[in-house]
Amino acid sequence: MRDVALWKDNLLESGKADGSPMGAKTVRETYLPAIKSTLKHGVASGQLRENVAAGVTVAGRRRPARLRSPGFTDEEARRILAATLEKQSTRLSPESERAIRWIPWLLAYTGARVNEIAQLRVEDVKQVDNIWTLTITPEAGSTKDGNARVVALHPHLVKQGFPKVVKGCEGRIFFDPSRARQGSDQNPQSKKVGEHLAKWVRDHVGITDPRIKPNHGWRHRFKTIARDLRMIPEVRDYIQGHVPRNESEGYGDTSPKATLAEISRIPHYETAKVRRPR
Repeated sequence: MRDVALWKDNLLESGKADGSPMGAKTVRETYLPAIKSTLKHGVASGQLRENVAAGVTVAGRRRPARLRSPGFTDEEARRILAATLEKQSTRLSPESERAIRWIPWLLAYTGARVNEIAQLRVEDVKQVDNIWTLTITPEAGSTKDGNARVVALHPHLVKQGFPKVVKGCEGRIFFDPSRARQGSDQNPQSKKVGEHLAKWVRDHVGITDPRIKPNHGWRHRFKTIARDLRMIPEVRDYIQGHVPRNESEGYGDTSPKATLAEISRIPHYETAKVRRPR
């Protein structure tokens, strides 16, 4: 039993491939049951005298108290969006410059995952029924649920000229596929775009609170705003790519018109004067 307990403790302390801790739930519900089942079979077949893992358990770990919201505050959101309008380093590629200028705004007005936005292609931004939309699709890269969705662009993004910027691009909007390095399937360029953007938020904008993730904070903020506005829950969840909460919500389609009606209710983010698209 001692060896199994030490193995369990090692998983909890540094069980992941990168040496970071493995979650108590993963160890309790995946790893321990596997070894217990194997040893139980050994006892049943007469190859072992006892199941030494039978008494090993994993106590649930209480999450630390949340001392602040995981979403950006009004002031943090304003600082980030205002910083996107500043002149960036001349050493940036055109794709990296576009990523800093536009991805935070797209995250703010859609609540999407950063990788979903970073992997957008030119053909994913188009008009559907005279409504400017984003198509977030696994054809462009990964989506958490493996499904595609079509989400309206907030009118403020159209006003700022995002569709015009996209029209002047080719292929991917926020990275150059020709710069892909070996092993990019495991570490796609869209992920690197998100990592670079997160570093920019930390180092350039100065949002350093470790309790908030520099890209995912938009996703939490969008949900908070959507609740305050009493957005239709099933449309709100569709916009963010969350699975339907019950079977009935999975029926039918969510049209660009429906997403535009809800997204348009989000007030324009006011920062410094919006500069011309670049």
